[in-house]
Amino acid sequence: MTDTEIITLLEKALDEVAPGWKTETKELRQETKFRDMNVDSINIMEMVGIIEEECDTQFADEDLAQINKVGDLVALIKSND
Repeated sequence: MTDTEIITLLEKALDEVAPGWKTETKELRQETKFRDMNVDSINIMEMVGIIEEECDTQFADEDLAQINKVGDLVALIKSND
């Protein structure tokens, strides 16, 4: 998956679990922190569940605990690709 494809997947997942994210941030960037978008840890876990299902993979809990910004999640998805 390319970075653009991953960002599109993240936007789709965010739309499902935290529809208000776009009012905080117009577009996702690698350096964007989830907390700055008012996306909480529950939203992140729900979003990860959608991504895991879409990519037919599972991420280790210890890897998920390190996610603070969009780039962290992009890197995790790419490492499991």
